[in-house]
Amino acid sequence: MSRQLFMLGQSGLAREMVELLAVCDPDARWRFAGMLSATEQSRVLDEVCDVLLAMGHPQIRRAVGAALSEVSAVRWPTLVHPRSDVSPSASLGAGTVIASGALISTAAQVGAHCLVNYGATVGHDAVIGDFSVVNPNASVSGGVLIGEACLVGAGATILENVTIGEGVVIGAGAVVLKDVPPGQTVVGVPAHAARIDGEDQ
Repeated sequence: MSRQLFMLGQSGLAREMVELLAVCDPDARWRFAGMLSATEQSRVLDEVCDVLLAMGHPQIRRAVGAALSEVSAVRWPTLVHPRSDVSPSASLGAGTVIASGALISTAAQVGAHCLVNYGATVGHDAVIGDFSVVNPNASVSGGVLIGEACLVGAGATILENVTIGEGVVIGAGAVVLKDVPPGQTVVGVPAHAARIDGEDQ
């Protein structure tokens, strides 16, 4: 018997995840029950169902995921696209989604409710914190530690053994050469703190 699965979010990412679900579920283990907006999310509280977070902003993912994790009836499947490459020694948390063309290398750890998007790579022994998003074609090198609820922009590169603090945003195409403190936004090559009103953060 198939189980209901809801996508929480109604953006383009949610539509992509609906298509991913179809590819990852040829045996019809799930019955797609719909994409829910923020105001509709209470619908899942009264049902025994599976849920995936389908919003791209890590802070929103964390807030919604934390609220629903208190509901015992909600289950969090992990989806891995068949055209991704996940090492047998890697670990993936509950509710995490690995998209087509992504590479998760030896002994990497991807936390709960993460998204590793199209063509992104996560190197050996890297650790990705819960609710983090690694956008298309980003490269996370070996030994990198990324905190909870971080956003790695499309095409960004984080070099070996760098530590990224909680809530960091790395701009698209940035090249991160050194540690980034929690809550900071970095951009550029090499990556530096984003300017606000002409001033460094």
